[in-house]
Amino acid sequence: MRASQSQTPHDEISAVTGRSRQVPTALLQRAKELRKQQTSAEKILWECVRDRRLLNAKFRRQHNLGQFIADFYCHAARLVIELDGEIHQSRKMEDGDRDQWMQSHGLTVLRFTNDRVFEDLEGVLGEVARVLLPSPLAPLPQGEGDKKVEQVNSLEAEEDAPLRLPSPSGRRAGDEGKGMNNTPKIICYLDNQIVPQINSSLKSEIDVSQAVRLKANLNKCFQGVIPVGKGFIVTEQQVNQWIKADPKNIDVLKLFSMGANLAGNPNGLPDRWIIDFNDMPIEDASEYKLPFAHVKANVKPERDTNRRDVRRINWWKFGENAPKMKRALALLSCYFAVPEVSKWAIFVPCPPEWLPGNKTKAVASNDFYVFGVLTSNVHRTWMHAQKSTLEDRTAYTHNTCFETFPFPQILPSPLAPLPQGEGDKRMVRLPSP
Repeated sequence: MRASQSQTPHDEISAVTGRSRQVPTALLQRAKELRKQQTSAEKILWECVRDRRLLNAKFRRQHNLGQFIADFYCHAARLVIELDGEIHQSRKMEDGDRDQWMQSHGLTVLRFTNDRVFEDLEGVLGEVARVLLPSPLAPLPQGEGDKKVEQVNSLEAEEDAPLRLPSPSGRRAGDEGKGMNNTPKIICYLDNQIVPQINSSLKSEIDVSQAVRLKANLNKCFQGVIPVGKGFIVTEQQVNQWIKADPKNIDVLKLFSMGANLAGNPNGLPDRWIIDFNDMPIEDASEYKLPFAHVKANVKPERDTNRRDVRRINWWKFGENAPKMKRALALLSCYFAVPEVSKWAIFVPCPPEWLPGNKTKAVASNDFYVFGVLTSNVHRTWMHAQKSTLEDRTAYTHNTCFETFPFPQILPSPLAPLPQGEGDKRMVRLPSP
């Protein structure tokens, strides 16, 4: 198609590529089919340029241009990207005619082989980036010397807007080489996405891997007990029988809270019981005849082969009894627990009667302000920056996720009366939301 005398170049290219262009229904259907049948190379490149991932430029895939379908197209830069497989070795003449037609309509065409995408993706994206960001030495259009330069992303604001290429702010024709930093810009890729930086923890966010454990957070979050002996676990039926035989047995029978019940049961309700003699000497533990006999029959044989003397000798006690945790939780009306390993790492309020196991992290607080912070996006972001991972699940560790977290401090209410004698001092004011 040729532009009439009344048509501008922009009018002509909009008729070919813009929203008002006329596209046959069969060609539109073919483009939809090609989007569902992407080649491996097209999938890789699409992951790098989709959603404005490359220099904030919007790309379309399998886009209709006249009688052709372009593999990738950026309207703001008038850029067409074609990926060629082996079949294109025998179609060089047709591809040449196709490229010539597109170039005659003001489009830039870049062609890459599939092998080039597989073997030199960074080089491919670098060539695309050079088209999206023209040379800083290019002079500004006539009359644009004193105007602020528009960036590539502003070009996409209106699909049919005339193309204006960006230049560094304040540049004028003839200023080449004056006070310019010619250091090449390094493009970083992480998981096939362009990111501003990659830190030592192989992430693009601010590196908090070296954050220190805060004294204010020490001895507030604990790992639960480690029984070291399957015989400590008993059924609810056994618990009911033992309590019926001697009501005092309830003192050493506790609901055992592990990560599975916190993550899977309504309100995190435990579905197992455990015998806990805490730090009792053997003489006191033996007073609970039925639970003690069960532990002696089911735990002692296993502990007799344990290489650690303290566990072999104190066979009726847990391998790790978590005494600091027990003392901290005993004073509370509830505490907050999170599974050590889970997909979502959601904190759950728990009554102190639930004994946390080693697959649970227990926070010794009954303050729901703390609970709100722990379930906030702020703490979740910190957790994801500090977490360990197990397959596709989050591993919440108390020494990296909790003890390093800078909890926001609570300031006095501006409406609270000042202490006696403080009337002339300025009151603390909370910042507005």
